Parts: sequence; structure tokens; C-alpha cells
Amino acid sequence: MRNLRRKKLEGLFYNYPRNKKALQFKQEKIESLTSSVPSGWTIDVSRKTHAEPDSFMVNRVSLIERVEEEFKDLQEQVDFVETLLSLLDDDYKEFVKLKYFENKRWDVVADELCIGVRTAFRWRDRIFEICSPFLTL
Repeated sequence: MRNLRRKKLEGLFYNYPRNKKALQFKQEKIESLTSSVPSGWTIDVSRKTHAEPDSFMVNRVSLIERVEEEFKDLQEQVDFVETLLSLLDDDYKEFVKLKYFENKRWDVVADELCIGVRTAFRWRDRIFEICSPFLTL
């Protein structure tokens, strides 16, 4: 169970930079889809009301709903990681940035933080202890 939690936390940290970029892309996609609706059409996805729906609009609304759901899921993951980071002190945040966000090797992380590799592993374990109570499996 402990290893599952560690893998989940590491996965969240490793995916954070990619999720941030995907979040921005999804936001732009939503704006593009909603702004390219022909004039005279109204889209209110939350109420699912549309003026004179045809197959184009039905497909468009379906796509918008799917992208908005993906956006919401990504936003939750990004917010969760940012909440976890707020629990950490500056040294641990820098460790997470180097190890997980920039995907650097253990020896490089240790050198940049002016600590030993074994200390880097201990920091990882301490970060896990701090964040672990907030993880669900």
C-alpha cells in the first residue's frame, strides 16, 4: 500500500508540467470551439439548450462538453499538486521541481541542492510522509 501511494504521488508530480500545458491547450480549445459557432446560434452547455439543433451543432456541443470535462479533470489534478506543494518548505519544493518537474537524475538533484544522494532519498521519503495523508487510492 505504501508503494502504491508513493507511485501515485510521484505520478502526480511527474505529470504536473504536462498537465499544466494540457490545461492551457484545453482552455484555448474550448474558447475556439465556442467562438466559432455561427452567428444566430446559442450554446449553453450547462442547460443543453440550443436554437434549431442540427448534426453540426449536436457534434459541436458534444465536443465542447467532452473537452470541458477533460479540462475539469486536469484542473483538479493541477490544483491538487499545487495544494501539496503549498505544504512543503522551500527546499522540498525545489527538490520536487528538480526531480519530478525537470526529471533530473538523483545525483544531479543532490548536487544542485548541495546535499548527498542519500539525503535526497530521505527528502523524498519526508515529502511522501507530508503528502501521504492527502492521497486517496
